[in-house]
Formats: sequence, structure tokens, C-alpha cells
Amino acid sequence: MSIIMEPGASDYQIRNVVKKMKTYGVDVLKVKGKYQTFLGAIGDESRLDFDALSAMDGVERTNPVQIDVKYPLVNRRFKNDDTIVEIGDGKTNKVYIGGEKPVYIAGPCSVESLEQMREVAGYVANLAAKDNYGQYMLRGGVWKPRTNPHTFQGLGEEGLNILARIRDEFGLPVVTEGMREEHMQKIADSADAIQIGARHMQAYDLLKAAGKTGKPVIFKKGTDHSVEEFLQASEYILVGGNGKGQSGIVFCPRGSHTKDVKYIRNRPDTEALLVLSAETYFPAIFDPSHSIGRREYVGNVSAAAMAMGAHGLLIEVHPDPQKAMTDAMQQVTPGEFKQIVNACNGIHKMRREYDILR
Repeated sequence: MSIIMEPGASDYQIRNVVKKMKTYGVDVLKVKGKYQTFLGAIGDESRLDFDALSAMDGVERTNPVQIDVKYPLVNRRFKNDDTIVEIGDGKTNKVYIGGEKPVYIAGPCSVESLEQMREVAGYVANLAAKDNYGQYMLRGGVWKPRTNPHTFQGLGEEGLNILARIRDEFGLPVVTEGMREEHMQKIADSADAIQIGARHMQAYDLLKAAGKTGKPVIFKKGTDHSVEEFLQASEYILVGGNGKGQSGIVFCPRGSHTKDVKYIRNRPDTEALLVLSAETYFPAIFDPSHSIGRREYVGNVSAAAMAMGAHGLLIEVHPDPQKAMTDAMQQVTPGEFKQIVNACNGIHKMRREYDILR
């Protein structure tokens, strides 16, 4: 059901109608246009009293037809202005994903030790100090969803404590992935953003738990899911509470399964960036490391993603990739990361120069 308010309906009248709709147990999507305001019911519309709502002050008409939109909360159809997701607080530098500058989220696949993270953070912080164009964050996995249960599963809370310490030392915002609902608040207390991995794209209770923390969520696309399924799943984060705090979602495609596994890990789905730009007002970054799975190709995929509209990149960087405890084949060295950043900054500048940057 939707309600069209009268032209010139006051904010007081609109608030009253929204309040009334919520008493029936539905959420309300409000779109305020130049002349009129649209209110859409989200949820079980059978509870609504059409006659009572139609009679309220400021209501022009009600439409009992259900909104034919599968993901109304993230849909550009209802909010065309792009949202810039702010990550960081007074203890760190802030980054703005979706703004005028690209964001590079760098760090190892897994947090292995304090010394390892300090080495990577020092390099990233030094690069950030010299780069007046890009913005920088740190990443590092502490709970690792591994295909093989006999491989390294991460340091858990010890790794989270290391990330928190590195965050305080270097002033770089950090993000890490959680796998269970109880991880969400622990990450929110120690990091600046929560990552939901591709394997958990449709773990709906986990998504709601992430949303309840009020932290920005970097949300990865499943390897064999459509963008439509990706966007629908993201609604659970906002329903959980994230959207009400305006913390926001950062979408992150990371590749689809391929038959060419002898050469690459996945097929980079950079085309998802174009669909996301058309369908949602939230920003999107890209994960070239998991999308290709081979160190020698990460730079090529990074450049392609930046050309296709990415607002940033999530890149695995390790001081000695050959000795990495997880995903050794796809992590780049700090020197290679710098080369990728230089190239991608240039591509991003070209997008701005030719006015093709969304």
C-alpha cells in the first residue's frame, strides 16, 4: 500500500500519518518530492486500516496496490542522491566511501601476529601520508571461513585485539569479517566497520545483527548470486537498524565461479559495479584479490574495476606473501600495492575529468 500526501501537506501531518502507519506493525518508506510526499508501507499490509488512513489530515489518496519493488530501502528509485559512507572516528583518520576520492582498504588475508600487522600498517600509513588523492584503511581477517577445516582458521579475539591496537597506533580505520551473530558487537567495539563475507551473503540473522550495531557494513556479494539477490539481502542490514543510524552499506562484488580454475580463482564480475550504480544510491568497492586469486593479475583487475566505477578497492597485502598462512597466491607485496594505487588513482582522475564518475 502507498499513500500520496496532498501538495503542501505539512511536516506535522506527514509525521502523524507515518506514526499511524507504524502502529499497524509496518515500516514506512518516505519519499519527499518537490510537490508531494509518497509514503509506502513495507511489511504485512493486511493489518492496515485503509479507511482510517484515508481520513487523516493531509492525505490526498491511498493506493492499496503493494509496492512492486523488491529492495525499496536501497533503491535509487526512491533516493537518487548518492550516499557517502563515512568510516572512522576521532581516534582515526576518516574515510568517505562514495566521495570524490577513491578508498584503498589494504592488509593481509589473516592477522597472523602483532609484528606482521605493524609492518603492513606502517607501510600503508606512510603511503597515505604521501598520497594526497587516495584514502586508506586497514583490513585483516581474525575469524576465517575456510573451505578446508584443517587449515588456519584465524586468531579470533586475539587477532581482534591486535587490530584494535594497530588502529590506535597508526590512526587508520580498520575492518574485519564476522561469521557469527556474537562476533558483530565485538567487532563494533574494536573496529570501524564490519565485513560480511560472500559465504554469508544470505545469512539473514547475521545481517540483521550487523545492522543493529550501527556500524558501516562492507557487504560482499556471493560468488553465484545475482545483483538482485545481493540487493535484496542488503535490506536485512537496514531492517536491523543500520539505515536508521545512517551508517550505511558499502557493496563489494568479488567474483563468480569459473571453469578456468587452473588459471584463475574466480571470474571478476566487474559488471556488477555498473548494475549497482544504476540500482542503488549506496557506494560500491571491488575485491580484486578474491575475484582473480592470482597475485600477478590483481593489478589488472584493480584497474578494470576502477574503470568500471568502483569507489575503492579491497586488496590483500602481505609483507611476505609466500609465507602467508592463508591465500598466499593472491596477496600482493607492499611495493606491488603502491604500483596498483598509482595506476588506479590515474584511472579515477580520468573518470572525473571526463565526467563519468558516479
